[in-house]
Amino acid sequence: MSIENECNNYFLNIAGSISNKRINEKEEDASPLQYLFDYINQPFKDIIWFYTSSKEINKIIDLLKSKNSSGYDEITTKIIKVCNPFFMVSSIINIYNKVLAQGICPERLKFSLIKPIYKSGDISSPSNYRPIFYCLHFLKFLEKSFAKDYLTI
Repeated sequence: MSIENECNNYFLNIAGSISNKRINEKEEDASPLQYLFDYINQPFKDIIWFYTSSKEINKIIDLLKSKNSSGYDEITTKIIKVCNPFFMVSSIINIYNKVLAQGICPERLKFSLIKPIYKSGDISSPSNYRPIFYCLHFLKFLEKSFAKDYLTI
């Protein structure tokens, strides 16, 4: 089996084993499903959707660090900053506002590149790597705008 397949299998299965371990460590018999029923069966507050503006997206783009990293689309923040004055903002606003109006994020925005980064120890053991996720910068715009409007700490 290739190292890529071994890493893939390891990272696919590790989350489930950690989750099962945490559930089994609890003394009370609280399943994740019961947790959801307990907290979701409460009434939700009304949500007022705030559509984004060009000013907000430009501010997010200006705050981006100029890097060469990219998602599967191979668009870097350097490219985004150079292209921004020409066409970027109107496209991002259109997508973001449709996501809010429909409540559905396009599947292609959810994809990420995952690259294993070696930590230490045996180089052939997948547990000695940590995954780095490279998601699309456009998804980061949506997350930052959404977080500003809807998440309070």
